Amino acid sequence: MSDSNDNNERSGVWMRKYIIPVAYCFEVNGGEILSDLADLYYSLREMDNEKFTHHVNEGKNDFADWVEEVFRERELANKMRQVSAKDEMVACLEDEVFVR
Repeated sequence: MSDSNDNNERSGVWMRKYIIPVAYCFEVNGGEILSDLADLYYSLREMDNEKFTHHVNEGKNDFADWVEEVFRERELANKMRQVSAKDEMVACLEDEVFVR
């Protein structure tokens, strides 16, 4: 995993972009493949509650685990573990993904 230091512009903001091996991508329940924090952010915005609660519930937080293990973003992962609602998780990610 490496931070490519390349930024992609989307809607007037800059996104942090990571390059990770395919083996470290996240497969969402239902088959969607996520390869970076921006993918997670956009996926969560559109994700239904059933898929979200498959990955985030009392017993686990797959998204926070992925963020910590793959991207080494421990502080962000801890913030993500403190929330239980999808919109709250989107808000946690927004400041990390976008540089204004």
